[in-house]
Order: sequence, then C-alpha cells, then structure tokens
Amino acid sequence: MKTDFIKGGFHHIQIKREGGVAMFARTKNGRTHFEVVRPISAPAYELAGIKFPAGEHYPSSETWGQRGWTYVDREDADTKFNALTN
Repeated sequence: MKTDFIKGGFHHIQIKREGGVAMFARTKNGRTHFEVVRPISAPAYELAGIKFPAGEHYPSSETWGQRGWTYVDREDADTKFNALTN
C-alpha cells in the first residue's frame, strides 16, 4: 500500500505502521484528521492479459468501522492503533 497518496481530494500520509495496522494523517483545505486502518491484502491477478502483482489497498467505505476508523484527535487515533497492535 502506498504511504503517501491523494484520494477523494484528501492527501493521505502514513504516520506509522506496525504489522497489519497503519495510521494516516488525512488533510484537505488545511484541516487534518487521522485514520487507523487494517489494509486489505489482494492476491496477484491477470486481467485482459495484464498481470497485476499482489498488494494491499485501503479499506472500502462498506468496511469502515470494521477495518478503518476516523479520529479528529491524534491521541484517540493512537489509542485505537495501540489496541489493534497489542
């Protein structure tokens, strides 16, 4: 999974990662909040003769609350991150 990307007009920068848990600062229009995610692994596949390697992607909105959480406060995000990594 990329550690720095733009999605939905938000700039995401990975702050930390431990195993299968990552925390991102998500910024738009000078405002920042934090997201703690459990990235989803995807196997390698081939489509129309093009091979795509195995990788990870950000959780979908349908899995939010199960694989991703949003926090306005960094301390709350750290608490969730720590709970998922311990």
